[in-house]
Amino acid sequence: MSPSDIAARIQKLIEAKQAVFETQHRAKDGSVWPVEVSTVYMPVSGGRFFSFIRDISERKRVEDKLRASEASLKEAQRLAQIGSWELDLIQNQLVWSDEVFRIFEIDPARFAASYEGFLDAVHPDDRAMVNATYTESVNNHSAYNMVHRLLMADGAIKYVRERGKTLYQSNMPVLSIGTVQDITEAKLIEDELLLYRNHLESMVKRRTAELEAVNQELEAFAYSVSHDLRAPLRGIDGFSQALLEDYQDKLDNTGRDYLNRVRASSQRMGDLIDELLKLSRITRAMLKRSRINLSDLALLVLRQLQEAAPEHHVETVVQTGLQVTGDGGLLKVALENLLSNAWKYSAKQACPRLEFGSFEQDGETIYFVSDNGVGFDMQYADKLFGAFQRLHHREQFEGNGIGLATVKRIIHRHGGRIWAESELDKKTTFYFTVPNEDPESGNP
Repeated sequence: MSPSDIAARIQKLIEAKQAVFETQHRAKDGSVWPVEVSTVYMPVSGGRFFSFIRDISERKRVEDKLRASEASLKEAQRLAQIGSWELDLIQNQLVWSDEVFRIFEIDPARFAASYEGFLDAVHPDDRAMVNATYTESVNNHSAYNMVHRLLMADGAIKYVRERGKTLYQSNMPVLSIGTVQDITEAKLIEDELLLYRNHLESMVKRRTAELEAVNQELEAFAYSVSHDLRAPLRGIDGFSQALLEDYQDKLDNTGRDYLNRVRASSQRMGDLIDELLKLSRITRAMLKRSRINLSDLALLVLRQLQEAAPEHHVETVVQTGLQVTGDGGLLKVALENLLSNAWKYSAKQACPRLEFGSFEQDGETIYFVSDNGVGFDMQYADKLFGAFQRLHHREQFEGNGIGLATVKRIIHRHGGRIWAESELDKKTTFYFTVPNEDPESGNP
């Protein structure tokens, strides 16, 4: 610094009478630390300067930390796209963080730092709502959380979420504080999802209408099967019986055997028609869900089987307290088929035994019906649940091959799974699940 500069500063100090400034102090050992110098000019004895030096190292460390914290806050706000603001309600002075200016796309030098300046940036159609929400919050001493639009200079629209609250002194509002978050991208995604959901709902309605039309066709077909096919079957059976009764003296044993076979086949076809109609009704019927005790249903079915065949003694084991949410009527049909199969296929064992129970596996409840009957070869397991698929000859065990197909449909309609494991002449177990949530809404 030149002598003239030093002289100029001294003259300025003399005129000001006092000065406070920061500088650095260097010790004899070469170390340097910040100091604050307070200087006073006293016009005595030709004028004297009195200086006081204070070590401000700790204050500088605090200031550095504060600056670092402010820088971190600004970066965090930038990354989160969230800005902060304060509104002095006494002076109507609004202070925005840098991120708010970025979100609003406003030059700080051109911003009217007031509540009215903020409203000018809000979309014209949202200003009344924003003002009413803010005013209500101040009057009710409550926080607010609202979404509104911003109108950019180029005509673009942004969506922001604004949260805020007001501080009071002696019940008077003095300061409002809050945050602003840019949610434009999230809002656009939400709008796209809404359009997609509406599209899906439209597709579901159209698909439901198509399914209703198919169901009506199925009902018409079922009616046709029930009435149009039964008439000729009854005719075949009736005329065959008339031939046997009225012309038995003219028929030899072979002729009578043929007619008996014709009657048996027509009756069997009638039984198959009944089972197909039953399966069709199960497919079309609406589920009526309630809390069902499967243990009680199993005991009821076993009691009915025992009453129908009192000479057949079977050891039965039923686990108690097994409850599910489902259609009681359909689940009873499923248990009737599973338990009657177990009853039938274990009939030739010396000590037939049936068991119904459950166990937990991977967080899922699995129910089972087990018997010690004839079993089946597992290589044909994929045929078990198909309509008219039988793994044993009808002359060995009566049946029409519809029962397990019915069970599978009932379990699937409840959102569950069914499968089987078996060993020939040892054991067969059918496993199934019945989730508690409803997989269907409305008609199937």
